[in-house]
Amino acid sequence: MNKRMETGEGSPTSAIEEDEMAVMDVNRRLLWGGVTLLGVGGVLCAAGATLSIAAVVGATRRWVGQLEEPPSQVARRRWAQARAATSAGIDAWHQDSRPAATSHERARRRTESVTV
Repeated sequence: MNKRMETGEGSPTSAIEEDEMAVMDVNRRLLWGGVTLLGVGGVLCAAGATLSIAAVVGATRRWVGQLEEPPSQVARRRWAQARAATSAGIDAWHQDSRPAATSHERARRRTESVTV
């Protein structure tokens, strides 16, 4: 037989005790050091992100200040151009979709306009 079985070391309760002991062998000092470094790294990351965002916002404000025309006016003008182009396209589409006159009707119209 197995020596463990004879001494009672193979019982289910002894297996549970061995598993609990394995979990307790964590080096707490090393664990706290890792947690501390992660915390410090997170704070440094947040500070770096804040500084970067502040730099980008400042540069964007300076750039907008140097423009001849504010972006809101540019957007309004472009929107008006887009509406005009859309309207022209719709009008052209409506004219193109009207039933085409036959060649006989076109010839009749030409002669009528010449005689008038």
